[in-house]
Amino acid sequence: MRQRVCLAAGMAAIVVLSSCVPVLSLHALYTAKDIVAQPQLLGKWMGEDDTEKVQLEIAQGEGKCYALTLTDNSKTPGEQDSFNGCAVKLGARTFFDLEQTDVSVGGEGNIMWLAIPAHMLGKFHIEGDTLTFSFLDDDWVKGQIQAGKLPLKMEIIENTPVFTGPTAQIQEYVRAHADDEKAFSDTFTFHRAKP
Repeated sequence: MRQRVCLAAGMAAIVVLSSCVPVLSLHALYTAKDIVAQPQLLGKWMGEDDTEKVQLEIAQGEGKCYALTLTDNSKTPGEQDSFNGCAVKLGARTFFDLEQTDVSVGGEGNIMWLAIPAHMLGKFHIEGDTLTFSFLDDDWVKGQIQAGKLPLKMEIIENTPVFTGPTAQIQEYVRAHADDEKAFSDTFTFHRAKP
């Protein structure tokens, strides 16, 4: 499962939900053995203010992964971003890996013609009817770089950190910082839509 994330312009749906651009990785956070089913993710979710402006629909995807469709009518009516998402079990923690598959604006599908394959990494938490995603924060990672504490291969592209190291290295890094709220401070919340 590969997708494309536009580094320059394709992150509008994520940026509207958070103040930062998520850290990207050229390699996945998982191997096949790390993917776990999380059926509680399935369904329709509304943005934090429970209006119809931002909606997230999560359906069963390939294997144990999920197909996510994010609709944002707050800026551009009819804008939809599609993702493949996998829940990733690393030790006692469950993370997520999102891969963008399509961007559609006004019915025009797949506008990501200038893009590279990339993964967005983070954690998720479900409590009752509330779903919270916490992305690995780009400002925190930049601080790690400046302090000489980033043990990963990476590049800064368009002011966005992009991990270029192998999967095992990325797994070790996110596990080491799993409990650091500053590392995963790029957070947004959805509420399960009422039937």
